[in-house]
Amino acid sequence: MKNNMLSVPLRLILHTVSRFSSENRGTTAIEYGLLAGIIALGIVNMLYITRSSLQYPLLSVYSSINSAIQGAV
Repeated sequence: MKNNMLSVPLRLILHTVSRFSSENRGTTAIEYGLLAGIIALGIVNMLYITRSSLQYPLLSVYSSINSAIQGAV
């Protein structure tokens, strides 16, 4: 009796796992999501590495725009 009671949940678990592993519907979306995440991490990393070389040109543009706005007022 005990062996029969354990076999029902075990069969249910095995059936669920086999059904889950045979489905492919969300696989492509997951792959695209992982790819987009890896690309985003690469872009953030690149910007973090080059931040000091980008800081001074952007600060110069900001100062020029700010002084032009102050001169127009």
